[in-house]
Amino acid sequence: MASSGKRTVILGVFSISIIIVSYLAYARLSNADLGKLAESFTLSSILLSMVLLLVSETVKAYRLYYISNILGEPVSFSSTLITRFVGNTAGLLTPGNLGAEPVRVLTLASLNGVKIEKLAAAGVLESFYDIVVAVAISLAASMVLLPASLPVLIVSVVIMALWIAGLTGLVYREGFWKKVVKGISERLPEKYRGQVLSRYKDFTLAVTTGLNPRANVVCFSLTIASFFLIALSFIPLAGIIENGGGAGVFYEVVDFVSGYSMSFVMSFLPTPGGSGFFEYGLGVAMEKELALAWRMVFIIFSLTPTALILLFGVRIRKTVIGNLKKSLGGESNQPSYVPSEY
Repeated sequence: MASSGKRTVILGVFSISIIIVSYLAYARLSNADLGKLAESFTLSSILLSMVLLLVSETVKAYRLYYISNILGEPVSFSSTLITRFVGNTAGLLTPGNLGAEPVRVLTLASLNGVKIEKLAAAGVLESFYDIVVAVAISLAASMVLLPASLPVLIVSVVIMALWIAGLTGLVYREGFWKKVVKGISERLPEKYRGQVLSRYKDFTLAVTTGLNPRANVVCFSLTIASFFLIALSFIPLAGIIENGGGAGVFYEVVDFVSGYSMSFVMSFLPTPGGSGFFEYGLGVAMEKELALAWRMVFIIFSLTPTALILLFGVRIRKTVIGNLKKSLGGESNQPSYVPSEY
């Protein structure tokens, strides 16, 4: 256990080191004015930017709360907020943000002591809404900002194609993924084979049920709202309230939405949290100094809440450890899955 914790710390330090090196490399290659960058960092601008990021995360936490409940696994809203913070940290520290959603699912299942397969479906749906909105905006913005945005355009097309193929196989051609899961289960001990296929069936049913018209309207609305709030978090660092007025602020916010969406897409490339590529996506749509200033605030915002939870959330840690085996083992304190009526 101690050895595992030590490895986690080492990997975390390694990832943070890559993030810092990538950040500094982008600053150097983009010829950013570090003096101008430093001017963005006032206590008030950092705090206001973080408050707006917190509001955005609260909206996303409510979206996860909503999805989980309509899939028949009621969870507490406070647990979804904790889950968002922990997932953000995992995404920042893992290549291509790959750890974000699995860690969110594990944390949410553990905090609530419920089955993991339906919350895994909630995680897939949550990612789906983020990716559709981000890719749609990125495709539109990158067509306007060519040639600098060509890498963003290519990555956006690839990500959308992969998601279309994946969801088509999962929802409309279930036989394909079922064969894959069946092939994996056949390599497991016999006592686990039936359970794997049964839980996979629950997972696919939950994904299909979650993709209904009413849920789509609610979740896409919440996703767009969260992206808009993130765009607003650039304003305190940009200082455009003092330096510009109405129409100028509007066009700047459009750039911020475009920049964040492109950075979101680029973060799927294989460095911790997409570091380096993330900054590139931001810098296509805005001044390099602002991109670097906001990225630094975003990194601090992503790491700090989880660090505080790990340091002071004793009850949370005990709950996670106590419920994880129960969740993975298929036990649940919640009633059986029943599709919501719409």
